[in-house]
Amino acid sequence: MDGSEGPRAEKSRALKERLEERGCEVTLVDERRTTVEAHAILTETGRRGKQRKKRVDAVAASLILETYLNAHREEA
Repeated sequence: MDGSEGPRAEKSRALKERLEERGCEVTLVDERRTTVEAHAILTETGRRGKQRKKRVDAVAASLILETYLNAHREEA
């Protein structure tokens, strides 16, 4: 969280470049805090149970999608 990029980010950027060379539009999203935010949301709503990991992943994915949509809404 110090602003530096790790090996996973480097791999993601390399993949982005390869996909763009093939004509794909790629948007990178910093998703490091989405899991923490998802846990907070589920705690606030009182969601518990066996499916917690799936719920956390689903909420985190929705936060990533929301970030993407908001960024593209501003461009339009």
